[in-house]
Amino acid sequence: MRESKSNREILQFRALLLVVLMTLMMFWTAPPTAATTYLYYEDFTTTAYMDTTNSNVTGWGKYDIKLPGGMPYVSGLSGGYVGFQAVGDLVYCADFYSGTLDIVNVSNPLNPYIIGYVNVGGHPVKVDVDGDYAYVAALEEGLKVVDVSNKSNPIKVGDTYPTYTIPAHDLAVSGNYVYIAGPEPGGLITIDVSVKSNPTAVDYYLGVSLARIAVSGGYVYSAGSPTLRIFDLSAPNNPTPRGSCTLAGSVSGGIAISGGYAFLATEGGFQVSDITNPDSPSIVTTHPLSGEARAVAVQGNYSYVWNNDYGLVAYNITIPTNPTVAGVGPAGWNYATWNGMDVWGDFAYLGNRASLQIWNISDPQVYGYLGVGQSTTIDSFPSTTTIVQATLNSTYIQPSGTSIDFYLSADNGLHWEQVNLGVAHDFSDPGQDLKWRAILSTTDNLTTPEIDTLSISYKTILQSPSLLEPSDAVLLPTATPTLHWEIVPGTVEYVIEFDTVSTFDSLNKWSDTTTLLNYTPLAPLAETTWYWRVAANDSGGDLSEFSTIRSFTIDISPPTWDQAPTNQLVEYGDVFSYDLDASDPSGIDSWWLNDTTHFSIDGFGVITDTTTLSVGDYGLQVWVNDSLNHILTTTLSISVQDTIDPVWIQTPTDQSLEYNESLDYQLQASDLSGIDHWWLNDTTNFAISSAGRITNSTTLLPGTYGIEVRVYDPYNNYCVATFVVTVGELPAQPGPPWVFLTIAAISIIGVLAVGVYIVMQKR
Repeated sequence: MRESKSNREILQFRALLLVVLMTLMMFWTAPPTAATTYLYYEDFTTTAYMDTTNSNVTGWGKYDIKLPGGMPYVSGLSGGYVGFQAVGDLVYCADFYSGTLDIVNVSNPLNPYIIGYVNVGGHPVKVDVDGDYAYVAALEEGLKVVDVSNKSNPIKVGDTYPTYTIPAHDLAVSGNYVYIAGPEPGGLITIDVSVKSNPTAVDYYLGVSLARIAVSGGYVYSAGSPTLRIFDLSAPNNPTPRGSCTLAGSVSGGIAISGGYAFLATEGGFQVSDITNPDSPSIVTTHPLSGEARAVAVQGNYSYVWNNDYGLVAYNITIPTNPTVAGVGPAGWNYATWNGMDVWGDFAYLGNRASLQIWNISDPQVYGYLGVGQSTTIDSFPSTTTIVQATLNSTYIQPSGTSIDFYLSADNGLHWEQVNLGVAHDFSDPGQDLKWRAILSTTDNLTTPEIDTLSISYKTILQSPSLLEPSDAVLLPTATPTLHWEIVPGTVEYVIEFDTVSTFDSLNKWSDTTTLLNYTPLAPLAETTWYWRVAANDSGGDLSEFSTIRSFTIDISPPTWDQAPTNQLVEYGDVFSYDLDASDPSGIDSWWLNDTTHFSIDGFGVITDTTTLSVGDYGLQVWVNDSLNHILTTTLSISVQDTIDPVWIQTPTDQSLEYNESLDYQLQASDLSGIDHWWLNDTTNFAISSAGRITNSTTLLPGTYGIEVRVYDPYNNYCVATFVVTVGELPAQPGPPWVFLTIAAISIIGVLAVGVYIVMQKR
């Protein structure tokens, strides 16, 4: 379906409005209070954002940037110019499209301007100025003669159309004659211009292709496809052919004559011909170029060639037979079929049917192999706003063997990050100050990449909030704590995230939003450690980076027993020690108990006695609190008992008595609780005192008495021993007196007998 005119107008208006807005954004951006996208555009027409300290490229401020070195571009002037004649501060320009001859003032090369022009008709392609007249070649419309004595008001005074249909491609003036060259069907035409208002063709040399022409020293030099021809001007109205030589390709760019040599711009490159002998010219050197040579000019020791691939190339022709490259100009320009060039002083003037270009040739140089173009800060934001993403685009020319790498920095050049053209780049190091950098390189110092325009769209988000309270890693005695943070201007709402792990990726993660600068959970939080962070959200729904992470631990309960305390039983006389264990997320603070007369408790929950505990029951209440003063308490009983029997200091042993001898046997036993009483089994014959002394209570008859004795402490614990008391027999009664006398006599007699026996033996 065809679009209506009104719809087209609306679309055109919107497109125009968009262009205007994008242009305005170069000079104004909204206050950076919320996430938004901004645009920076650079066409290198000014050096407003050039970091002169860190940049060594050329061309910044002149429409594009290139490698250092070369012959720098100065300025330009729009127009369909293809032919030029520079004379002092003026350049006469043939405008192919408008059909005019424009006179341009270049006294200030930075600001060329037209001071006068005249419509000559046709398609002007070449101009040659002689005195007060300019002669213009206008292809099929032949020769135009212009009076330029008044530079601000040039006047066409004559023209001529050759009899033969030879288009006027090029011309050269000598005296009262203009020599015109044309290609197929081609030839050389001689025109008498002694009467400026009535130029007249006086001679034709036909049947040869002659695209370019030059006059010097009484000769016409013309070349075409692919021959250089020399004509003798001894009779200027009738040029006579002399010598010729074959070229390496057609001469499409032009001829310049200097010092016995012809310098030619051909399809095969830059060629030099020795013309000292007009009858036998010869090619002495050829410099092939990867692109066709389009124009040539000579000044002093340099020949300048305009080449499709290398741009403007300056050759040192001090030795014409061995020209060397001294410098290069722009590469990759918009070359057209018709190109022209002229040089004067420090400048070369070039055209390509699109504009007049002025280049500084005062110091011809080749290109450096590496160049850096870096901007100053193109935009800055307050600390509450962060540049997080940018997309860089560029229009550029990158000949073979050259490269361009682009970088961006969001933190004022502290970190540079390489970017791909047209691809949104998320900064690893976001910041508040945006810069760009381009690194240009080449492997051939005759070629350079060029950056014509550069644009950056960049996105900012709000700065992450700064947390205020609670401070990090604190204990909180509430399950609904209130969190606080600082304001971030431009924020519509804040997003708060919680999790039980600092990576915020567990199943316990949850979040909420608020428009306030504080937040209190509606539901109580579980008693554990929680991690939290906050981000700012703007009106566009763009979330800032999250804040730093903090944590808090919820503790609203008292400590808990690791093992529930139990009543304790302790033997009398033993040292008492009981270790209580409790735990709490916030840690244990202190312990205490009620009975400090008999017990103490240390900071680890260990209860010990402070005195020897008497047998009996002791009721204790113990308290423990955490660091938030949540208290846990319990009661328990400490029972002290005596279950240990007395012990014998010396174990009782058997006793022996003579008849009618009394028993007095002291027993000894000990007990921590003391000796309460003694007991023995035979209370008929014996008795035992409270001190353990056993005596007989009757006269003991000879015989054996088995004794069992016990000793008791106050708690009825006893020890027992058994032993035997033996009583000897009664003593024998005395006999009659004669018995004793008889025994005595017998004893005496025995003694005497022994003595006699001993004496007798000695004898």
